[in-house]
Amino acid sequence: MQTMTNGDAAILGQRWMDAKTRFLAAVHRSQRPLVDSVLKNPRHGGRGLRLWLRNLLMQDQALPECIPQTLIEVYLSDPEAVPLFDCRDCGLPVPVRFNIQDGYEEIPERIYFPRCPHCGGLTGRHAYWSSQFADQENQTTERIGCLAGSGAMSD
Repeated sequence: MQTMTNGDAAILGQRWMDAKTRFLAAVHRSQRPLVDSVLKNPRHGGRGLRLWLRNLLMQDQALPECIPQTLIEVYLSDPEAVPLFDCRDCGLPVPVRFNIQDGYEEIPERIYFPRCPHCGGLTGRHAYWSSQFADQENQTTERIGCLAGSGAMSD
């Protein structure tokens, strides 16, 4: 197992703070103090918000300029809400709640937003990433079709 140096920890800590600053800037000003407090104090809830922040940090996800208040309210009111669904169109992570005994692989116990509260797109597990993959696959198929039709491909 690889150990983290003090320099690595400092870099990671700075990246976490940068992601947190970016995240809080997108939270409505009326919710910002509570979200900041929850992010600082794991014993006060906010697991879903911290998971979302971690995903921002690790996957460099985009954020809307303003995160819908209704979405943040779910994380603040449901300690079991986690960002495991996303919008097919804009990629915004949206909360769902799973039955603790079933784990995260089963059907969610509660889907808060079947449609994205930001853009109205459909939401689901890996919806954004699946749509991006499908788009890439379609483009590849179209290119191959064009090459085959132009005689550029040989047997």
